[in-house]
Amino acid sequence: MTHAHPQEMDDRLETEASPPPEVASSETGGGAPEEATPRPELSRRRIVFVAIVAVLVFIIAIAAVIYGIGSLVHARDQRALMATERTAIANAAILDKALNQVKLPTKAPAQGSPVGVLAIPSLSINEVVVEGVGPSQTISGPGHVPGTSGLGQAGNSGIVGRNAAYGGVFGQLGQLRPGDKVLTATIEGQSVYVVRRVVTVAVGSLEPFYRATHNNRLTLVTSASNVPWNSGQAVVVTAVLRGKPYPATPQQIRDPGQLGNTGDDSAWIELLLSVLGFAAIVLGALYLYRRCTIRSAYLLSTAPLVAFIVLAAESISRLFPAWM
Repeated sequence: MTHAHPQEMDDRLETEASPPPEVASSETGGGAPEEATPRPELSRRRIVFVAIVAVLVFIIAIAAVIYGIGSLVHARDQRALMATERTAIANAAILDKALNQVKLPTKAPAQGSPVGVLAIPSLSINEVVVEGVGPSQTISGPGHVPGTSGLGQAGNSGIVGRNAAYGGVFGQLGQLRPGDKVLTATIEGQSVYVVRRVVTVAVGSLEPFYRATHNNRLTLVTSASNVPWNSGQAVVVTAVLRGKPYPATPQQIRDPGQLGNTGDDSAWIELLLSVLGFAAIVLGALYLYRRCTIRSAYLLSTAPLVAFIVLAAESISRLFPAWM
């Protein structure tokens, strides 16, 4: 009998116990580890699709900010303005009762400062009026036309309000009828106006409505259309003061170009920077999509995208006419 060497016996047992390489690979999961499936490449077609979606989202979001969130911005500003103006009117009333004299302003009101309260009961309007008819002013509330008479004072007082955006305070102005009442309140006291005429005019005929008149009246103006770019047609309401006017206070110099139908050209720079920032964040999100998980790309890019959309919406709203 032939005896096998111990080393040869161990090698033979190990060979018989080991399955073939292909069997080991298929049954035991051996072999080289499989690589993770790579993300699909961003083809030109997919990039164009992402760009179109980004533009559509950008436009929809801006509209939502101006017509939706803008109402919240307007309401916030009005709460602060109303608290300030009510305090001023209450203090003036106490002073008048105690000393029989109200301390009137000696300087013209600054742009954006409150000048009084406007109330139209038939339209459920109760708003603080601010000085100025630029887009930045009419966001907060109806704007008093600089150079026209103060509310409740002798002459012609002009007020411009928004038709649709940022609360659309004057959106129903065309529904007023002769005989309807318009009320104002300032530190001098309350005044009652009675509507005489409601007309729609071309912007070329708007300037005469702001000029000084021999009678004491209030002129309310807004856009005649809901489209944001309208600057040629206006709804004009004229109302006549009932009773005696209050003493005149200093007003700014009248600028015939301040009709309420123009925007702020300086907003172009802010808009350009906002759009560039938005585009940079979109490109950054695509880069993160290739390098990180979708969740990480979403979390890191959402907040700055929203911020740049809000900035862009504010800039665009300032480019449109102030009575939008």
